[in-house]
Amino acid sequence: MQPSNQPIQGGSEEQNKGLFDQVVADSDKQELVLYSLLPDNNALTQDNLLTSIGSISNQVANILNLGKEPIVFTASGTWTKPSTGTFIFIECFGAGGGGGAAYNNTCIATGGGGGGYRAQLIPFFYVTSKVTVTVGVGGLGSTISTIGNGANGTSGGNTSFGSYVSANGGAGGLFSLIDNSFSGGTGGTSGAGSILTIYAEAGGNGGAASAAASTGSSSTGASTNISGPGGGGSYSTGGNQGASIGGTSIIGNTGGGGATSLGALAIATIGTGYGAGGGAATSQYASTGVKSSNGTNGYCRITVL
Repeated sequence: MQPSNQPIQGGSEEQNKGLFDQVVADSDKQELVLYSLLPDNNALTQDNLLTSIGSISNQVANILNLGKEPIVFTASGTWTKPSTGTFIFIECFGAGGGGGAAYNNTCIATGGGGGGYRAQLIPFFYVTSKVTVTVGVGGLGSTISTIGNGANGTSGGNTSFGSYVSANGGAGGLFSLIDNSFSGGTGGTSGAGSILTIYAEAGGNGGAASAAASTGSSSTGASTNISGPGGGGSYSTGGNQGASIGGTSIIGNTGGGGATSLGALAIATIGTGYGAGGGAATSQYASTGVKSSNGTNGYCRITVL
């Protein structure tokens, strides 16, 4: 068997893939094998590959700064492999869950969970000529116009690049029409991936909500690094009400904001960016109803290096 710190290019794709499978059976050798495939002029250094997987600045940022043009799927489709390449850098973002909604004299609703994120680096020869890309659709919120009713948000869809990389959608927010306390929708898991994980992060949980003895509280959706942030929670009880904003991510995405009202229609805001959880909405008494927000869709970004 060829040493793991030597190039394993040169044979057919089938031969290379077979040899690679044998070498990476020892997981400790994966990074060195991948580094051996890098061209000498590639800006991604061995130090970058061997730093901790959790280092966003040294992993994702450096790969995206190589000057290669990515292909971004915002809806499901088929990716066709180009004629040349050394690696394929694949990012998957699950969709956000929808926010819960409730309309009653006492009620709570929680924010939707954000979608998970995963980035993988895979040798070019390891991937088939055509790959099915599935992009998760954001979970649904609800419009409630009759007092004494509510609805849970639905879960966001999973995003995947064939069987190579996946990231899961966030769970929908919950509701209750009585004094209660609920956590927000759980953020989607970071899924699974082949070969080398560059970065993986679960989505942020949706904001919680509670009500008891004419008082209540709600919490902000959880913030994240890259994955989808959670949506904000909301409560209405005994003439008191409150709602919280969605979480944020360091790349600028925001979860949907919660909403509440005693009179006008309570409309939760929709999150920004990919994989954001939906905001919750509650109202009581003479309101015209509530409308919680949908989670935002996922995406898949593919960069051939």
